[in-house]
Amino acid sequence: DTVLTLTATDQSGNQATCTPIVSVRDSIAPAIACTTDTVTLVIDSAFAQTGQFWPVPGNQPWVDVWDNCYDITLDTIASALDSLGAQCDEALFNQSHLVQIHISDGTQTASCMLSAVVVDTIAPYFACDTIQVQLNGATDTAFISDPMLFSQASMPAWDNCGVAELSASQSAFPYDPQPVPVSVTVSDAAGNHYTCTSHVVTLLPNAAGDARQLAGTFRLSPNPTSGTLSLEWALPVAAPLEMRLTDLSGRTVERIELPEVLHGRQTFDWHHLPEGVYLIMITDGKRVHTDRIVILP
Repeated sequence: DTVLTLTATDQSGNQATCTPIVSVRDSIAPAIACTTDTVTLVIDSAFAQTGQFWPVPGNQPWVDVWDNCYDITLDTIASALDSLGAQCDEALFNQSHLVQIHISDGTQTASCMLSAVVVDTIAPYFACDTIQVQLNGATDTAFISDPMLFSQASMPAWDNCGVAELSASQSAFPYDPQPVPVSVTVSDAAGNHYTCTSHVVTLLPNAAGDARQLAGTFRLSPNPTSGTLSLEWALPVAAPLEMRLTDLSGRTVERIELPEVLHGRQTFDWHHLPEGVYLIMITDGKRVHTDRIVILP
């Protein structure tokens, strides 16, 4: 509402005033017409946070809007798609949805219905890492599960609409002193996939009766390391030892002879090695102790 001051003056200079209140009302509602074609909507990388859908470029105009006094923009219309919901499941992608589009000029509204399908073209991601699993004493086999893949990953699996499944190409592993490659696939509800290669390290049971386990105590520090690593060991019986350092492909990058002592300590300079995960195997020729180290940049 606006208050106006009106003044009337005659030829003699006499005046009179009044202050009417002027109200402007728009009685004409906006208009909207939805296309009869099925609209394709995409979700972007921020969908998990925003829940926002966007029309595919080139798929417009999918609505026609008009108002006598208000500029109705595409953003105003797109925000109305919240009625579709942000629940990421197969039902979101495997069927068409009826979506009601609302517009408003501030005082009056209009709406129409359109048919929409939702498309997600962004694949999930998972950082494959080394997985350490203990041998089962009864079966002499190690087993991995989906929760184990998640728990030992250096970063969680990611998807813009939520990870639907994480699976490995192999779940049972007999003892192997070398890292065993295994394909890990992460998928989302829209059917997008990402596959990478992890390596499974089978650990011997810490049982004195296991003939493959090298008896004694072994301590590596610091771990992770920036390149300098110390090994301390104590054996029940002095024996010459060999230490091998291998990368995740199984390639030996360092081979070191350790002295024949009951208690020993030795420091290694591995600054020349690339950053990453390495496997250390210490053996007396018959039995083995296995450990893992991480070299930082």
